[in-house]
Amino acid sequence: MPEAWEDWLRFADNHLREARGALDAGAYAMTAFFSHQIAEVAFKALWAREGDGLPPHTHNLVELARGLAAPEAVIAASRRLNPCYTISRSPDAANGNPADNYDAAIAGEALARAEEVHAWCSARLRN
Repeated sequence: MPEAWEDWLRFADNHLREARGALDAGAYAMTAFFSHQIAEVAFKALWAREGDGLPPHTHNLVELARGLAAPEAVIAASRRLNPCYTISRSPDAANGNPADNYDAAIAGEALARAEEVHAWCSARLRN
């Protein structure tokens, strides 16, 4: 039976596939949302393995990264992704249709930041 952290990491891997598919389909706001989720779930995989119990119940990527003593590059990627949690999915937070705030370049940048976080977490988990 897999350990809890393995379930978290598989879930992050699923979000990675979903984000890439959304980018290919032109669903840029969803790419941004999934990008945030990739990072959050990958961080929570680390918390599940290295922390003192369940991962914190937060969506703040900077808080999660700092709590895991992530390097500054990963914290910087987290800062870029943090707004995607609400702006990509809420008209109130986006001041209108979330899709109007994203294009291929912005969504691609979000995905690249998420891949950076995912790679760091995955490498730490597999060591």
